[in-house]
This record gives sequence, structure tokens and C-alpha cells, in this order.
Amino acid sequence: MDTIVLVVCLAAFACLLGFLWYHLYTPVPPAISQKWTFRLVFIIFKVNRTLSWFLTFFRVFGKTLEENMAGFTDWWLPQCVMDDKHVATTLMEFDGVPVRVHRPKFPREPGLLPALIYFHGGGFVYGSSASFHPFTRRLCESLQFVVVSVDYRLAPVHLFPAAYDDCVTATKWLLLNGPTINVDPHRIAVAGDSAGSQLTAGVVKKIHDDPSVPDPKLHAHFYPAMQFFNLSSPSHVMYNKVFNTRGGMLTTREAVAYLSTYLFGKSPERPAFIEWVVSNNVVTTEYRRKNPRYLSHVADDLVPENLRNGYEDTTERPGDPAMWDKYGHLFEDPRVSPVMAENMEGLPMAYVVTGNYDSLRDDGVFYARRLEEARVPVRWVNYEGGFHGMLNIVFDFFDVGKKAEQDFVEFARGFL
Repeated sequence: MDTIVLVVCLAAFACLLGFLWYHLYTPVPPAISQKWTFRLVFIIFKVNRTLSWFLTFFRVFGKTLEENMAGFTDWWLPQCVMDDKHVATTLMEFDGVPVRVHRPKFPREPGLLPALIYFHGGGFVYGSSASFHPFTRRLCESLQFVVVSVDYRLAPVHLFPAAYDDCVTATKWLLLNGPTINVDPHRIAVAGDSAGSQLTAGVVKKIHDDPSVPDPKLHAHFYPAMQFFNLSSPSHVMYNKVFNTRGGMLTTREAVAYLSTYLFGKSPERPAFIEWVVSNNVVTTEYRRKNPRYLSHVADDLVPENLRNGYEDTTERPGDPAMWDKYGHLFEDPRVSPVMAENMEGLPMAYVVTGNYDSLRDDGVFYARRLEEARVPVRWVNYEGGFHGMLNIVFDFFDVGKKAEQDFVEFARGFL
């Protein structure tokens, strides 16, 4: 009897280890140097999400998983230091939109200062100026700019285009009222990471098209999400092979799930939309025939040959006309797919950062190519060992993130 109990216990333990290994392990390619740090952060994300499921059951921070992920993340992160010997931080509102304003205490130049307005990442469903406080505060100190971090509204409570509208409103206020907070309105940059980069691109285009508001001088994008037409580009194919479709920092399915929550919240149509987009069976044969220009914006051959590395998917897909008729307009909307904007001529200088092991790497390539085509000055930097979320937002985890931040700071200080 004792032997049977021991065997059952060992079998249960082995099953538990197998379960944990399956869900908490991720392969890491050789080019990512800090492999176990990468795995640790991956595990933190997974555990954070799992605990949020339990919190959702008890509705600790709200009714939805996304609300509990956002609330729980803000709860366990270090408390924000609002005032230190280098930077003073205040909470304000720009035309009703909550913002966090960091000001250098001893700026290197007199008078009005350059400014950076920042839209945090988080898939439109989590993240806040508080959770990004260490990063934006550090940017303020290293840039010696005023840095504004925007608390735009999050899904699923606030659906598209709420986040976009908040970011447009806050940016317009800063461009029109900069001197009231000691900002030079002619030296303003707009920046964001991931979903925040999608918002950045949409905001810059909207403001450029509004003659009543001056353009910012620079827009910067860190591992941006710029389109959902082509999810079989080389970066998606490579990511799925390297990370087995479920590992790494952002799978294709996760990216689509975040977007769908922003668009539809918890609507019953969301699961079908996710499956349709992930299948990469979006574009119909008729649309391809009538609109080759749109598809040329996201063509695989725009990606440099050394980054394709044979990771090209040449499968012909007929598309789903019924789904396209229902949702196709979203894929052409520059607020959702900035790379599809009708005209990019005259946009300000752009700085685009991608990581080679990011499923969304090619979105940054497509966007940079579109800007170049419109004769917009752009600097695109791809980090060989980079990946989605490589910036050191809270903790000083990744050397490649530190390098990407330092490179941007050096460029922005010289440009503004």
C-alpha cells in the first residue's frame, strides 16, 4: 500500500513539474545574451497573469482580467518617487487627460526646455504613468527635457478610439500651451512603445493633418505595432519557429488578442475575430486584385534580406469575404494600422527601434519604409539581440534595453 501511495505521489509531482515546465519555460535563441534573465521576466509575466485570473474571480480591481492585471501590476510595483535631487514630478491634467510631468531640477540650458510626451505600452489594456514612472523619470534626467507621461484610458472599459482620442488631446494641449509649463513648443517629441507606438503614429498623423496645431519635431517608436494585414511576415514566421508559438515576450496571438480587446472589449464577436486574424486569412482575393498598393506597404520583400533568412511564408490564402466585409475597414484605418495611412508626406523626423526577436519587428520595418517612400527623414535601428519589451521600464534587467535607451537619448538630445 505504501508503495502505491509513493508511486501516485511521484506521478502527481511529475505531472505538476511537467505542467509548470510547459507553461513557465520558454526557449531562448543564442543571440539573446541574458538567457536566464529573459526566462525570469517571462515567468514573472506568466505568474502575474495567473494571479490576475484569481483576482478577477473576486473582482479585486474590477470585473475583467485586464482590469485586474492592470491594477495588480500597479499594486506590486515599487512606489513612485515624486521628488528627488534631480527630477521633480507632478500629476496634472491636459484638457481633462491625466498626465505625469517630470521636470529636471537643474537643466543644462536656460529658458524653455525641449519636451517628450510618452504613451506607454501594455496592449491598450494595462500599463500606466505610475508603472512606467521609473523609465520616464530616468528619461527626464538623462535627456534634461520635460517628460510627460500620459494616462490614457484603457480597454476593455474604454474601447477604441478612447486611448487614441486621449493621446491626441494631451499632445495638442502640450503643443499649444507648452510655455505654460516651461516647454518650447518648437522642440517637442512624441514617443511610445508597443501599443503606445501605434498611438504615437496615429497622433502624429492626426496633428499633421490639422493646420491649427504645429507638428512635433520628432516621433519615436519602440518595437511598434503598426499593422495587422500581414501576420506571416518573416518576423512572425521566425518568432513562431524560435519560440514554438507560445514562448517569448509577445506571441502573434497575444498581439491580436490585445488589439481585439481594444476594438471590441468582451464582445462575443472577439474570439472569432482573433481566430480570423491569427490565421492570416484576412485579405480576400478580390481585395488583393483591386488594392495592390495597400498590400505593397506590408510586402515581405520590404524586409532586408539578411533579416528574412528564409523565414518567408508563401502560402496562398483566399480570405474570408464575410469577415472582411464586416471588419476590413479597421485594417485600413490609420488609427489601427498606421502604416496604411493615405499620405505621409511632410511628417516630422522619425526614430524607429526594433528587436530582431520580436514578432512585430517587421511592423517597424514597414513603417520606416513607408516614411522613406514619402521622403520623411527616418532613423531605423534594429538590435540583433532585441525583443519585445526589451526596454528597462521598471527594473534594470536587460543590457540590450539599456543600449537602446542610451542610443535614443543621445540622438534625441542632439536633434532637439
